[in-house]
Amino acid sequence: MEFRPQPTRNRNSQENQSLCNDGRCRTKKRRLAIITAVIIVALPLIFLYLYIDPASEEYGRWFPKCLVHTLTGLSCPSCGAQRAFHALLSGNPLEALRQNWFLLFSGLYLCGLGVSRLYWNKIPKVGQFFWGRTGGLIYVGVYIGWFIVRNILGV
Repeated sequence: MEFRPQPTRNRNSQENQSLCNDGRCRTKKRRLAIITAVIIVALPLIFLYLYIDPASEEYGRWFPKCLVHTLTGLSCPSCGAQRAFHALLSGNPLEALRQNWFLLFSGLYLCGLGVSRLYWNKIPKVGQFFWGRTGGLIYVGVYIGWFIVRNILGV
């Protein structure tokens, strides 16, 4: 049996390695920072859309307008999303659907993204669909299709 000396490590690298578990602490810190940032941005927006109607004459001028509709007069698939979000938060899902039908498809797609991300190890094919090229192309195709249908039918 041959003796091989182990390479010496300085104490700081051992402490860092034991604290980080091969870099996982950076990932956890980054994930926590992203979640915190999303909460800091999302909560005020949720309260804003809950209590203020973007279609009201008094406050509606302060909400962003659709650039596509302003420049071309055409309704993009996202037109009405602010009013629909307000209606959803106010507990009126039918009014939200009337404001923007594409919101239903987008919501289902976002749920699919979230669920596939959570259960990536158990159902990888679903995750690959939603996060891959196929799911993205289907979403873009439906987006463009709804843009055309919406403006032809005047919905």
